[in-house]
Amino acid sequence: MLPSTEASSDYKTDNDNFLNFKADIESYYPNFTGVVGRARYEDGEMAELDIDIPLQFYGQAEIIGFTQYVTDLVGKHLPSGANIQVNISTSDGPAALITRDPSDKSAKAHIYD
Repeated sequence: MLPSTEASSDYKTDNDNFLNFKADIESYYPNFTGVVGRARYEDGEMAELDIDIPLQFYGQAEIIGFTQYVTDLVGKHLPSGANIQVNISTSDGPAALITRDPSDKSAKAHIYD
């Protein structure tokens, strides 16, 4: 789990990068309820990272803007050698999905209707 005490001792760089990712989200949209990541490691390297971001939004334009912002943060803070999946949800259900494969240079976003 990221962030966590265990991750800060076993995978400090990944934990710190995740904390920076989370801090940027908090500065953009302070009314969040939390950002939680679940990482899977192979041979000491992050292979997969699934992140859940449950938020309260007031309209589709906010969801689009926030998704674009988080998509940029994926490239800025998260390791390029891992499969990344970010699920953005609201009280109404899934709002957006951001993915990046290790072979991709940038993340892809899908906003649900």
